[in-house]
Amino acid sequence: MKPVPLSPRLALASLCLVLACAEAHWASLRWPSDRPGTPRQPVLDAADLGLAVRATAIDYEPEAIVVALELHNDGDALLQIERAAITLAWDELEYAIEDGGSEPAWIELGPEAIAATQLRYHLGRPLTGPGSRLILRSLTRDGTSVVELPQLELPAMPMD
Repeated sequence: MKPVPLSPRLALASLCLVLACAEAHWASLRWPSDRPGTPRQPVLDAADLGLAVRATAIDYEPEAIVVALELHNDGDALLQIERAAITLAWDELEYAIEDGGSEPAWIELGPEAIAATQLRYHLGRPLTGPGSRLILRSLTRDGTSVVELPQLELPAMPMD
C-alpha cells in the first residue's frame, strides 16, 4: 500500500495537537533526591524567627516556574505569611504569584506547625540563569511585622 502524503495544513495541525498534549514543564527537580547532578535542596533557616522553609519540588515551564514549599514553625510564636506577598526576584525583576484563589490568603503556623503550599510565577521566559530567590515580603510573628525579609535562593533550570 502506498503512503498518502499529508497536506502542509494537516501536518501543522497534527504537530500542534501533539505539542498541546505534551507535558507543560521542561524540567523538574524533587527533593530529597539521589539523582546525580541534582542541585542542593533550597533551605531557608531563619532561626531567630523560628521559621524554616524548604523547596520540595520545582517545575520549570517554558514561561513560568512552580515551586512547592514546606514551611516549619520551629518556635513558640504564631507566624503568619501572606501568600500573595511571597515574590520571586530574578534578573532585576520581581514577580507576584499567579493565584487561582483556591488557597487561603494567609499561611498560619502555630508553634511547631508545618504547612505546605505551591506557588506559580509567570516569568514570560524560562528561568535559565542563576540568582533567583523567593522573598517573604509580609510576615508577622505574634502579630508584629517582621522587618528583615527572609529569602530562599532557588536553582536555575537544569540543562540535562
